[in-house]
Amino acid sequence: MNKKELKNTDTGLITQQILELTKDIKLLVCDIDGVMTNNIIYVDHNGEELRSFNVRDSYGIFCLKKFNIEVAVISGRYSKVVNYYCNTLNIKYIYQNKLNKVPILYEILNQTNLTVDNTAYIGDDLIDIPVMKLVKFSVAVSDAHPALFKVANYITNYVGGNGAVREVCDLLLISQNKLVY
Repeated sequence: MNKKELKNTDTGLITQQILELTKDIKLLVCDIDGVMTNNIIYVDHNGEELRSFNVRDSYGIFCLKKFNIEVAVISGRYSKVVNYYCNTLNIKYIYQNKLNKVPILYEILNQTNLTVDNTAYIGDDLIDIPVMKLVKFSVAVSDAHPALFKVANYITNYVGGNGAVREVCDLLLISQNKLVY
């Protein structure tokens, strides 16, 4: 099956095909801006950046890690705030200032001894498409650039920075019978 055959037709629709596609995912790779944040960067008068992260997304990541599903981030920009946030969640694989994300994906796979067949990726902009085309399960946040909808297997109900990552975390846990209520 190709990605188009597996893609959900409605935003956030969890089909049996989606559940099947995600049952062996062991690595979730996330973009930062527009996925883990709302795409807004505040800069103070000293040039320091501030960003907001959704606590629900954070808890979703915590739950994935609890069940040995690894999480990595690849961002096209650099921010000290991102390092701090990811470190608080014990995310080991933090790559920033990486416009070409494909080699970084392979570096992460090499370090984790996983393959693209064990990997999901969630993105929001054109820079994410090459990685999305490689992984088994590709996700676009609902407010992503429209071009991502053509390559995504799944489109979230939530927008980036407002629960989209948690939605994907829950989906992965549901498909692997690991979601605990």
